Amino acid sequence: LPATRPYRASLPRAAWTALEHARFLDALHLFKRDWSRVSAHIGTKSPKQVRSHAQKYFLRAERTGVRDVVRGEPLEIPPPRKKARKTTTPAGTTTTTTPADDDDDDD
Repeated sequence: LPATRPYRASLPRAAWTALEHARFLDALHLFKRDWSRVSAHIGTKSPKQVRSHAQKYFLRAERTGVRDVVRGEPLEIPPPRKKARKTTTPAGTTTTTTPADDDDDDD
């Protein structure tokens, strides 16, 4: 059996402050699901921490009907970003189609 690697947290675990959560909401409105940009806007959380916080926040929002504090309307949860699609050509090579390549709306 291969030895397992010990658990190592990349950043120390800490609760989200009210200021961090307010920045998260602001960045979510500005950048949707671009977790790197949301993380940079917050300044104290990694993209992985932001993604985890968002997942929990979206589930709670759906369950409890959280409202947008600024507009007083139901919270608009941004849709998931399109994932890259891998395809194999007849020659056996793999190509990746990114969401930007996939948009046909500009025609």
